[in-house]
Amino acid sequence: MNRTNLLTIIASSLVINNALAIEPVYEGENGIRAKVFATNCLACHSSDNTGGARNNAPVGVDFDNYTDAVTSGNKAVGRGATLMNMPPSFSPLPRLDDEQKQALKNWQALGFPEHHMPPVYSFRTTTLHLPKIYLKDENGDIGQKISAEMALIPNQQAIQFELTDFHDVDDSEGVEHVHQ
Repeated sequence: MNRTNLLTIIASSLVINNALAIEPVYEGENGIRAKVFATNCLACHSSDNTGGARNNAPVGVDFDNYTDAVTSGNKAVGRGATLMNMPPSFSPLPRLDDEQKQALKNWQALGFPEHHMPPVYSFRTTTLHLPKIYLKDENGDIGQKISAEMALIPNQQAIQFELTDFHDVDDSEGVEHVHQ
């Protein structure tokens, strides 16, 4: 599949289908907090838990708010996705599945973004500007980062865009859009 076709498919999915299993952002119903931390971590790693309710989880290693989650983000990826020893074997909570592990790794690779930023579309210009698109390799790891602009193709049957411009994005630019 060539790069133009791949970008067209990605951009179309951004516009038409916004429901993904786990997005590599903290907030949202499909974010890391809801799909990983709430199901596998917060029973112990919550700032509301004290003493024995923490089940020996270190105080301050919490994932129930963004600031604490980012502070411990590298540890969460290391223990949960790489070493695969979280939740611990004595815990009744399930271990992270492959999708959760990959989502944590992608969240880390993107710099632990808090929110999903939607693409910018103007009905006046009929142009869709995607500030950053992250392309995954065959292992699901984020590889190339690009910016794209697409023009609306008049069609009464479906929303369609044509790729009009794209370029690689420098890592020094801030994260503006994250989508799988």
